[in-house]
Amino acid sequence: MAKDKTSTPIGAIIKEIDAIHLSHLNNGAHYQFIKNVHENISAETELLTDTRIKAAADKLGEALKKEDDCYARSKKSFVTDEIVAADALRDKYFQGMRKTVKGLLNHPDAETALAAQHIEQYIKDHRVDSDMQLERETGAITNLIGDCETKGLADVNKLNIKPYVDALKAANTKVDTLLMGRNRERVGIEAGALRVARQASDDAYLWLVKLVNALALTGDQSKFSAFIDLMNVVVKRYKEQVIPSQKKKDDPTDPKKPKDPKLPKQSKQPKEPKPQKPGKDDGKPDIHLPEEEEPKKPGGDSGAGKKPDGGGGAGGGSGTGGAGDNGNPDIHLPEEG
Repeated sequence: MAKDKTSTPIGAIIKEIDAIHLSHLNNGAHYQFIKNVHENISAETELLTDTRIKAAADKLGEALKKEDDCYARSKKSFVTDEIVAADALRDKYFQGMRKTVKGLLNHPDAETALAAQHIEQYIKDHRVDSDMQLERETGAITNLIGDCETKGLADVNKLNIKPYVDALKAANTKVDTLLMGRNRERVGIEAGALRVARQASDDAYLWLVKLVNALALTGDQSKFSAFIDLMNVVVKRYKEQVIPSQKKKDDPTDPKKPKDPKLPKQSKQPKEPKPQKPGKDDGKPDIHLPEEEEPKKPGGDSGAGKKPDGGGGAGGGSGTGGAGDNGNPDIHLPEEG
C-alpha cells in the first residue's frame, strides 16, 4: 500500500495520495467516494490548467455519471412510487369489503348472513393478505374477483358490495399493469452493468491518482500539496469509518503463535481377566472326578465292637445269615472314571 510520503534519493520528502481498496466499498459508499473525488478535483482550477489532469478529471466525471445511472436503476424503478400508491388504494378497497362482509355475518336475515358466509369463505380460500408480496397479492385478488363475478355474483348482489368488487378489480388491474411495465423496464438493464460501471470508475480514479503522484514527484510539489492533503483526509476517513474492519482469525501457521505440543497418549493398563464363574460354559468339557471315600472301619455299622451273643445256637453270630452280619468290613472301591 502506498504511503502519503516518499523519500527521494537526495532526501527530499514528496507527498502522494494514499492507496485505498475500492473493492471493499459497497455500491453506495463506492459511488459517494468517486463523487467526492470528482468534486475535489473539479475545484482545483490551477491543477486543471494541465491538460493531462483535465483529461483525467473528465474521464472520472464520465465514469461517475454512468455509475450513478446504473446505481439508481438498480435501486429503484421510475414506476415504483406509482406501484406503492396503487397497492395502497387496492388494500384500502379490500379491507373495506372484508369488514363489510364480516359485519353481515350476524345479519338477522338468514339469507343475508348465508351470503356473507359464502363471500367470507372465498376470501379465506384465496388467502388474500395486504402484506403479501405484490405479485402474489395481485394473483390472489384476481382469483377472488373471479369468484365474486361468477359463482358468488348472487351473494355479492345480496350484500350490495358490488361497488367494492368493481373498485378492487380496477385497482388490482392497475397494480398488475405497473408491475409488468417495471419488468419491461428492467429488461433493458444490462446484466452486471453496475459492476462494469464501478470498474470503469476505479480505472479512472487510479489513473488520476497515478498522474497526480507522478507530476508531484517530477514537477512543482507545492502546486499539488493541498489537493494531496485533502485526498488523504478523504481516503483515511473511508478506510477508518466506511470500510468494514475484518478481524484476523487465528492462523494455525502463524510462527508467532506456536502450536501447543500434544501430550503423549498414556498406555492403557491391560485388564485383568475376570474369574470364570463356576458352572459357566467356557467351552471345556464338564468333568467331575469322584470324591474318594474313606474306608469304613471294621465293625463300624455291623456291630463291630459288640460282643457276640453268647452260646452257639442256631441264631448265633456264627450262622450263615446276611452278608452285612458276617463281621467283615464293608469296603467300597470307587469306580474308574
